[in-house]
Amino acid sequence: MSKIRESNRVLWLPDLSNEESIKNLIKDLIQLELESKKEPVYLLIMSDGGLLGNTYLLHSFLTKSITFPLVTVGIANVISAANAIFACGHLRLALTNTLFTLHKASTELGNISMSPDDLAGIKKELDSDTTQFFKVVTAKQKHHLNPCKLKVSGLKKLIKKSPDGDYVFGVDMAMKYGLADAIVESISEVMEIASEKLPYVLAKLKK
Repeated sequence: MSKIRESNRVLWLPDLSNEESIKNLIKDLIQLELESKKEPVYLLIMSDGGLLGNTYLLHSFLTKSITFPLVTVGIANVISAANAIFACGHLRLALTNTLFTLHKASTELGNISMSPDDLAGIKKELDSDTTQFFKVVTAKQKHHLNPCKLKVSGLKKLIKKSPDGDYVFGVDMAMKYGLADAIVESISEVMEIASEKLPYVLAKLKK
């Protein structure tokens, strides 16, 4: 595959709060699927997260509607909902300076007046959203070279210990937890490592 061809199959994760941007990404992914079902697509992730509804829409498409190998690449920051998209990769790579951030689901209430019952209902809904989100992030996939070793309860404990509710960790911990498959020293190594590792991943997918 030529370098020009490779560059055409490199995409950035858009703002997960922008539904139109997500739709445009899906359109690009469909085009790449029609061009080739065998050549990998590289999804670069440097994101502050976004809305869970948009995130689940994209997650569903990436996990159920494509056949090409997907390589997700963490760059600098993989925050909140972006972790669910990073987890979609058939191969999950992270640059050495990548920081991952996870926290519970949240909502903005603004100046709305809320009764105790309303607040209790919102808390129950957010707790449910948090559990669902953590299940997506920690899902153990047979094709991952470094399957996730964290359970939802374990992730909740890590976040509970964090003083500000944000659990921030680097690539070494991501490897320890099984949230990444490999660390890359530079962006130039991404395709090199992918060429080396993808055959093992694809072999696992066929089993």
